[in-house]
Amino acid sequence: MPSERELCASLDVHRETVRRAIASLRLEGRIDSRIGSGHYNTRPKLEKELTDLLSFTRWARSMGMEPGSRILRQECLEASRSVCGFLQVPLGTRLFHAVRLRMLDGASLLLEYVYLSEEAYPGLSDCDLSSGSLYAILSERYGAELYRGHETISITYLDAWEARHLEVSAGSPAFFVRSVVTDKRDKPVEYCKTVMRWDRVRLVCRREEP
Repeated sequence: MPSERELCASLDVHRETVRRAIASLRLEGRIDSRIGSGHYNTRPKLEKELTDLLSFTRWARSMGMEPGSRILRQECLEASRSVCGFLQVPLGTRLFHAVRLRMLDGASLLLEYVYLSEEAYPGLSDCDLSSGSLYAILSERYGAELYRGHETISITYLDAWEARHLEVSAGSPAFFVRSVVTDKRDKPVEYCKTVMRWDRVRLVCRREEP
C-alpha cells in the first residue's frame, strides 16, 4: 500500500484520518501492518458456513481449493473427565486421538484435535488420515451416519507450538471451536477441538424465515 504520507497527499485528508482508516482495515483483517516496512493487503477471507456439516475436504473442494493434511500426533489414550463428557463415555474409556494440521493449497489454516471411541471404531489408527476425509472413512468403513453437529466458538491465543505449525507469531489470536458430531440416535461420534487462523477465515451463519 502507499505510505501514510502518500495517502494524505493523494486523498487530501489529515494524517489522523488515514491512521484511523488503516486501523479499521487492520482490525477487519484486510491489511497487515509491519513495523518499518509498511502496510500490505491480505488475502481475501474464506467463508465457512456454521450450519453446514461438511468435512474439511469437501469444504475445500467446494471452493475449488486443494485440501491437505499432516498428522502431527496419533495415539490411543484414556478419556479424561472433560473429553468423556463430550463423547458420553465412561472415564478412562480407550480413545483414538489425532492432531492434524489442515492446509488449503499448501498453506496452513487450522489444527484439529480429534477424539473418537477406539471400541466403536477399531483399527482407525491404521487408516491414512493424511490423505482423505475422516468423515468419509467413518461412513464407508464403519457405517457411521453423521447427522448433526454442535459447535461453540470462542477466541484463543496461540502458544508457541501451535503458532509454529500455523506459521504465525506466538500469541496471535485464533478461532477456537469445540464441536461434537452425533449420529441419528444423537449418540456422539466425534469430539474435536479446532484452532483456526482468524485472519484467513470468516465464520458465517445464515438464517431464513421459518
